[in-house]
Amino acid sequence: MRVFSLLSLALLCAQQSLAAYNEAINQQNQTHSYPPSSLFKRQAGDIHVRIAVYEHEVTYLHSGNRVMQPHWTLHFTPPGVPGHTTYRVHARFGSESGSDSNFILENTMVDLLRQPRLITRLEVAKLPATVPMKDVLQLLSNNPLPKGKCTYSGCKEWVERGLKSLKNKAMIHELHMTNIDDIEAITNELDKYAKQQHERIWKWEGERGQYGRLVISPPDTQLQQQIVRWDAGKKTFAPVEPVPRVEPSPDELVTRCRRDAIDCFPGRQYEVQGGNQEAPRKLTHEELNEHYNRFAKDEFYRLMDESGHGHLLDKPEKPLRYELMRNEVKPAVTEGVRLKVGDLAGGALAVVGIALWAKEMVDVFSRNSSTAWEQADVATAIIPFVGCAVRIADQVDHGKATTTDVLQDTLCVTSDLLLLTPAWPLGVFLQVFSLALSWSPSPDPERSQWFGLYRKPDNFHKRRLQAWDERRQEVLNETLSAPDYHKNLQTQYTSEQLALLYSASHAAGAMRAATLHAAETVESRQNISQTDDFVGRQHLRKTLCHQLLQRKARLAADVETHMREHMETERDRADDVFFSEAGTWLAEHVPRDPERGAFSSRKSPPYATSQQVAQYIDGLRKQKYEKGPLLTDDEAARIRYHVDQLNAPAFCQIGAFSQDE
Repeated sequence: MRVFSLLSLALLCAQQSLAAYNEAINQQNQTHSYPPSSLFKRQAGDIHVRIAVYEHEVTYLHSGNRVMQPHWTLHFTPPGVPGHTTYRVHARFGSESGSDSNFILENTMVDLLRQPRLITRLEVAKLPATVPMKDVLQLLSNNPLPKGKCTYSGCKEWVERGLKSLKNKAMIHELHMTNIDDIEAITNELDKYAKQQHERIWKWEGERGQYGRLVISPPDTQLQQQIVRWDAGKKTFAPVEPVPRVEPSPDELVTRCRRDAIDCFPGRQYEVQGGNQEAPRKLTHEELNEHYNRFAKDEFYRLMDESGHGHLLDKPEKPLRYELMRNEVKPAVTEGVRLKVGDLAGGALAVVGIALWAKEMVDVFSRNSSTAWEQADVATAIIPFVGCAVRIADQVDHGKATTTDVLQDTLCVTSDLLLLTPAWPLGVFLQVFSLALSWSPSPDPERSQWFGLYRKPDNFHKRRLQAWDERRQEVLNETLSAPDYHKNLQTQYTSEQLALLYSASHAAGAMRAATLHAAETVESRQNISQTDDFVGRQHLRKTLCHQLLQRKARLAADVETHMREHMETERDRADDVFFSEAGTWLAEHVPRDPERGAFSSRKSPPYATSQQVAQYIDGLRKQKYEKGPLLTDDEAARIRYHVDQLNAPAFCQIGAFSQDE
């Protein structure tokens, strides 16, 4: 009986597990659904993405002439299909389908063996099988269709925009022999080759045999007419001589484009000739880590040079080195990267594909780089190489440090230590605080004449606001004109840049290892190893620049916030000084009427006692009065302007990325 109960329990658990598995499979199929007629369903491996160019006949209805033009399309071929069945997406001429539009978007399954007008095609990218085809079609449907007449350049540009859109959404990744960022160069080469094939196969006589010109005469000679001019509102026609046509031989038709070829374009710069086309073995965990660490170091130095910070690497004293940062800095992003690299050896690419994996890697970099972990951990590794710490070491070495220099340099060191910490904006303002200490509350002789009007509270507070405006301008001008202020701002932002460059180099190292791991042939892996490229490079650079822009915006906001906090302290201190000076002058210069017990306008004694003046001043302070602005809008704009002028890496300047990226 006990055995029967255990068997029943095991059977029940198995049924529940099977039901949960079926439910998971159904949810996955709903998430990654494909058109019913598509062959992309449950295919393993990546989908081949190719540019295909056809010869296309266009008929001009007003004359009956037929013109041959190239027609550009995109082919999506699932893995495991021997080059026969493919998904073709293209902008079709609306006039041929009865549509009122010049062009319509069409997608259909085609058999390449029944595509006699196919001139050339070239594989330019791959689409992970996990990406639903319906998402691809939806994205391409948003691609603006060509406008105007039937010109082949419109379809060519449509294909170029479509590929760039797929790349920007991280749906595809490019092969090692092509570069999606330079897609115009690829299509131009294909266009040139297509024209050569056209002239070689179709032997037309005369100029009308040129590509894109009249190539086929209408069969009915009665309709062979061409408009030559309008005369008195009537059309005048002239006959057009037939264009001789020579049909291609069967051998020539076969050589146009092999139907079972991966590519039928012999461009030397895009087609890999020979080489080892065997599938490479997968990299081990140790090999992946070796590629990751080596490329991360190289990419860090490369980013340093490209961002204009290479001089920090060449300093004779304390040069910045990757090994030093690696040993002293333990940012969260490196841990996330190492975990992702470990997933590679576990077959992560087989699940999500290289493009999506690279996108996830960029997300790891972006997510961790926006938190405060870096700001505290990187300070000890970066700050000794940037900013006033270098100046201090130089002064001490040459024996030029004075007592004043030591005091100021101590503030400078303190500000350096505060940079990149949770309280880092305070470092920018240590020099501001030292400037504030230089203001003495001793009365100004020129101000003594002010207090003659202070016997009325309204006049008193008007003059107090005027004094605060003058003091605020004085503090702001001293702050913004101080050399240490500008240097600390640049030191802060440079340190932010170096921290992000270090983090980005780790992400790049992982993405490089993944690119090598995903190579389909031994030769392709060798070709990749000879370059510094990797899948997702531009996306990572763009994200890096976005993070730097966010850091600058945060720096501007924090500088303004801390300036307001400092001005609030200065305003309270200025009020204390003003009330004190006013009370001192009143006690010495303003007579008092003994009968009325109030301040008098008489110029003769007796004078008011200090206690009486103090009571009057204390009463003024207890009143509710306007304190004055901490910063005006113009003053806040001045502060932000100085932050906006901070240098950014050259590869993040305006125009460094195209509009489609």
